[in-house]
Amino acid sequence: MASQIFFIGYMGAGKSSTAKRLGDHTGHAIADLDAMISKRMGMSISRIFETLGEQRFRDMEGVVLAEVAGNPAFPIVACGGGLPCSPENWKLMQSHGFVIWLDPAFEILFTRLQGDGSRPLLKAGSEMKDEEAIRSHHALRSACYQACDERFEGTVDTSALERWSDQLHSH
Repeated sequence: MASQIFFIGYMGAGKSSTAKRLGDHTGHAIADLDAMISKRMGMSISRIFETLGEQRFRDMEGVVLAEVAGNPAFPIVACGGGLPCSPENWKLMQSHGFVIWLDPAFEILFTRLQGDGSRPLLKAGSEMKDEEAIRSHHALRSACYQACDERFEGTVDTSALERWSDQLHSH
């Protein structure tokens, strides 16, 4: 069984940047599922949502996760925010590695997300959803993340990277 680390969390939690930092720290390759989907589909995630819909995106997300989970070429995986809401996706992640929920305070997330027009689930038409709507969506998503192996609420620093590096090498 391959040993992998899967980073999950809400939009703006730092999954992609943390995966990249861990990859740089360990010398391991990473798989950023959203980037892989965007490349495969030949369009941005927001364009996929606009033209093909969320369900088509979720289907492709499951396909790409199935290709990456257990693949020793990708020991570090940055997942999309909605990926853990699928029981099939949870099974894949938990059977192939260690799932880390990056969970900064909502206020930090909200600040990071303000004005980010690239995230289709934050939009209501052409406008950004209000804080209450985003807080509600965040609560729904957080319920999907509860089965993680580790919930990390702090700032990702060298000690966290070292601990996760050890986690990768302990299997």
